[in-house]
Formats: sequence, C-alpha cells, structure tokens
Amino acid sequence: MSASTHVMLSPTEVTRSSLPAQVPATYLARNLEAFTRCSGLLVIVMGTVAIGGSLLGIPLLRSLLPGHVTMKANTAICLVLLGIAFLIVDSKQPISALGRRLAAVLALIVATLGIVSLGECLYGWDFGIDQLLFPESAREAIGSVRPGLMSPITAADFVLLAIALILLDGGPRRFCISQALAFVSALVVAFGVFDFVLSSDPGHTHIALPTSCALFLLSCAVGCSRKDRGLAALLASPGLGGSVIRGLLPVSLLVPAFIGYMRWRGSQQGLYSEWFGAALMSVSAIALLAGMSAWTGFVIERTDRERRVAETELRAQAALINLAHDAIVVRDLESRVVLWSRGAEDTYGWSAGEAKGRIIHDLLKTEFPVDLKVIETVVQESGSWEGELTHRKRNGERIVVTSRWSLQRDEAGRPKAMLEINRDITDRKRAEQAVQAERQRFRDVLDRLPTYVCLLTPDYHASFANRVFRERFGEGQPGQRCFELLFSRSEPCEVCETYKVLKTGLPLQWKWTGPDGRHYDVFDFPFKDTDGASLILEMGLDVTDRENAEKLCSRAKKHSECWRTLCHKWCGYAPRTDSTCTSINAGWSTPG
Repeated sequence: MSASTHVMLSPTEVTRSSLPAQVPATYLARNLEAFTRCSGLLVIVMGTVAIGGSLLGIPLLRSLLPGHVTMKANTAICLVLLGIAFLIVDSKQPISALGRRLAAVLALIVATLGIVSLGECLYGWDFGIDQLLFPESAREAIGSVRPGLMSPITAADFVLLAIALILLDGGPRRFCISQALAFVSALVVAFGVFDFVLSSDPGHTHIALPTSCALFLLSCAVGCSRKDRGLAALLASPGLGGSVIRGLLPVSLLVPAFIGYMRWRGSQQGLYSEWFGAALMSVSAIALLAGMSAWTGFVIERTDRERRVAETELRAQAALINLAHDAIVVRDLESRVVLWSRGAEDTYGWSAGEAKGRIIHDLLKTEFPVDLKVIETVVQESGSWEGELTHRKRNGERIVVTSRWSLQRDEAGRPKAMLEINRDITDRKRAEQAVQAERQRFRDVLDRLPTYVCLLTPDYHASFANRVFRERFGEGQPGQRCFELLFSRSEPCEVCETYKVLKTGLPLQWKWTGPDGRHYDVFDFPFKDTDGASLILEMGLDVTDRENAEKLCSRAKKHSECWRTLCHKWCGYAPRTDSTCTSINAGWSTPG
C-alpha cells in the first residue's frame, strides 16, 4: 500500500507533523458568530428606537435613564447605517460586489459625519447638520456639548469603526489595521461606559448610555467578525492560547471596573482617605496581576505536561511505524512529503531528509493506472483509494506496489493531509506472471491433445476447455453451465458420473455418448487450482472409430468361421485365416 508522512520519524518531527492544527472549535465558532450577528442587529434596533423617540418626542427612548444625556438624531442614523454595513460584511454567504460597495458607501457616510461632528466639537464649527432632521432644544440637551451635536467620543468611534469595516476584508496588513482600530474604538468608548458606572454626573463625556453600549458592542463585533483569523480565531481556538484568553479576558474587563467603582464610590462618600484609596487600587492591581499570572502559569504547566505525555505516545507510535516494512508516507495537499518512514527508506532508497518536502509523484516517477485527477476525485468523495502503482527506486529500478490513500480532515471537515501506505509486490507480480506463463503453456499443450479436456467447477461451469472440446461442443456463452451447453437443459442431469469425483475424491473412468453422437472413454480426476479451489479435470477419448473397427473385426471373424466350417465339410480341409490350410483331411493324409 502507500504511505505519506515525513522524514524518518524523529520525536520532534512527529510532534510537529502529527499534532492537529489548532482550528476553531465548532461550538465556540458558532457562539462567536451568533454574538456578532446579534450585536449588529441590536445596534440597528437601538438606533431605530432612538429615531422613534425623536419622532414621538419621548426622551426616555433616547437616554434609557431619566435626566441623562440623550442619543442625538445624527448618532442614531449613523448607528443604523453602521449596523447595516456590518451585517453585510459579516454575512455567512459570499458577499457580492454590489454588497461590498453598498457597505463601503454606508461606512464612508458614517465616517464623513463623524469627521464633521468631531471638527464641530473640537473647533466650535457649526455646519447646520446637528439640527437638520430633529431639532433639539437646550432643555433637552442635558450634558451635551451643544444641542443636537454628538459627543467627541461618539464621533471618533464612528470614524474608527467605519474605517475598520472598510479594511476588514483586505489583505493581512489591512486586516491587522482593522483589528487595531476596533480595539482602539472599544477603549475610547469605554470612557463613556465608565461615565455611568462610576458617576451619576452625565457631563463627563457627553455621551448617552445607549450610544456607549451600542458602540462598545459594535467594536467587539467588528473585532470578532472573522472566525478564521485575528481575535475571533484566538477566542475560538481549542489550544492553549484560546484557553488562556477565554480565562483572562472576562477578569481583565470586569475586575478593574469593579475596583475603579469601589475606589470612586468610597472616595466620594468619604469611607476612606485618598491615601487608602490609592493603596487599595495598588494592592488590588497587584492581586489581580499576580492572580492572573499564577493562573496562566498553571494553565501553561498543565498544557506542557499534556504535551509531554502526547509526545511520549507519539514517540511510541513512531517507533511502531518504523517497525513496519511497508512504506508509510504522509504528504500535504500539494503532495509534498511531510513524513517518510523507515520502511519507505528501505523500499525506495531515499533517506527521510532527502524525501522531505519533495513532491512524491515526481520523486518516485509514479505511473498511475488511471488519470491522477480521477483518483483524487475518488479520494475527495469517499475518503480513500486503493490500487496498484508503478514507482521507481533511487537506483532506477521499477517496482510495483499496492497503494492505499486515506484523506485526513481537520475538525471543520476540511482536507488536511494524505496518508499513503505502499507495499512492494514486485516479486509477487513476477511470480504471478510466471504462474500465468506456465498455465498458458499447459493450456497450449492441452490444446494440442487429440482428446477433449476441460476443467469443471462445482457449480457446473467450465473454467477451461481445450480446442477439441470447443470444436465438438461449441464455444459456449459466458456463464453458461455444462448441462446448458451440452444438453440444453435448465437443470443438472439426474445422474452425473462426472461430479461423483467431488464426493469420493477418487479418479473415475466411464463411457459416455456425447451430444455429437460419438462415443467417449471419459477419465475424471479431482484437481486443485492454484488458489486451492476444487475442480474436476475431465479427459474424453473418442473411441467411436475403434469401436466401429472392433465391430467390423468381430463380423469378419464370424464370416471366417463360417467359411472354414463350409470348407471343412465340403472340401475336406479348412483354410486358415491367413489363407493357408489349417487342417488336412485324414483321407488325404493316408498313404495310397
């Protein structure tokens, strides 16, 4: 059979090549996908609710908390547009060119509004866009920079998220920039979230609670929108990195917020001095970092211990593989050798180091029984293929191998590598060819015999019939049984002398009159085929002419006897059968 893996199985190489690639676990990836989709929808809903609050004149729909900053009309519109753009680029289905252009246009509109609003906040400009759709009075603009104007944090976040969406599906560098912008956006809007966590004063950041929540969700969703790379791939990974970040991320987000809240509240209510508050923050930070470091150390140690156990098992498996005489090879999807067993070295003559990285079909000059694409199609559909291939060894010798290919897939069901196991059957093929040649010579001899010869199977088929048999009884149709060919019967003969041989295991001689009307002396012998199957060797000698001659001789002998008797009676002598006298009359023999 055939094999594919890599160089001689050293423990290090086995560890690298045999351990599965760290791919996102299915359920984790599904959870992340549900989070991003729900976040996009929730952002659209929050923006739509705020627009409804502006239309209906209900400030509570725009602030969620009475007496706090309300979401501006421009902010609500930008959230809806940005949410739609995100849902387009986050679609599970392939995105059309029109869809990409639409998402880019929506993101550019949001980025433009964000840049203009940020300029208004920083430089006091007024382009008249803040009160264009839904005018806001000074009484309603609680904690705002100016009536109708979004906060600087909101404007900056819109610019960051819009650019992040545009760069999301670019090359590796653009994707990294997109991830960084989403991270910065989450950090910026975190100030708005802490405005509500730490204080009841709505004027610190001039941002509404629903706005800060929507932007934080959207920042996280953009950062996790590509499950096969970036932060999302790390979060969904079943490996050490995924385990560590899933354990540390919630703690790093919630614990500092709780410590900050306690520090701020205690200081505001006079529960402790400024020194104690600073000491509390320092000790809490030390405890947090020390605890996270210890937990990380324990996780790494446990993972390292499991890795060492896995390496030990892999070494044992590698040793077993190297004991196999078959050539075992592992190759990647481009047919480059990844693992090359000791059996492969012995079979082909190339060392593991020489074979590693080479395209196996070029290295072995493989001759396929059918087109390679046909074989690859079968492997893709069924997961395996088995057949005979012709390879060339390092010294140029051609060998025939039975080859079995098995496709390895990752946890997501994607093709990953090909295991190929090859067994050298060159000597067996030569022996089979020699046996076939001997069998052909034997059949040629049987064809020259003047008797008919056939080999009969237990199910009444003739596996071989020589020339005399075919000329006298016909060629027969494939699968036709002896009683159908000779006697046109639908069932075996009631009494068949031939098949008694299979029951007794002894040779048998009997007489038979064939369908051609001629008489045969039949000789049946038990016979074993080369594969051990039981057969009957039957030889039939045509004795029709001999029997006819014997009858003529018998008839002639009777006529001769009659003639002799007549001669003796009337002539006094009896002629011999060879035309000489056989007896002399006594009178003739008497003197005188």
